[in-house]
Amino acid sequence: MHELKDDRFVLYWHDIEKELLTIPHVWQPWWTLESIRNGVIAGHLQCWVVGTKSRIDAVLFTQIAIYPGAKMLQIIVAFGKLLDYIDLCDAVLTRYAETWGCKMGFKRNSIVMAKKLDQLRVN
Repeated sequence: MHELKDDRFVLYWHDIEKELLTIPHVWQPWWTLESIRNGVIAGHLQCWVVGTKSRIDAVLFTQIAIYPGAKMLQIIVAFGKLLDYIDLCDAVLTRYAETWGCKMGFKRNSIVMAKKLDQLRVN
């Protein structure tokens, strides 16, 4: 597992973008393709890939969220065969989070539910 940065990210972006377009329900309520791409290029988001030398099996996008009481590494979008690499992802992301002084651990903090509302009329 490694982080895609700079020219390597730009090189693979087209393929990653195609995969993101197959799962818009996962990212589109909060992100745009442009915001993800520009976030990685600017260094606000990190793009992680895992797989073999010949193929990428999973992609994760993370960000360092800074709160008054703590820093946290957040996985904002993830797709692919993650369960095949969960131990590797855990080790690499934990080490990365520790270098940034984050409090980290895989646990379900919250569940986000969204529903599209019809236009409401209020009198």
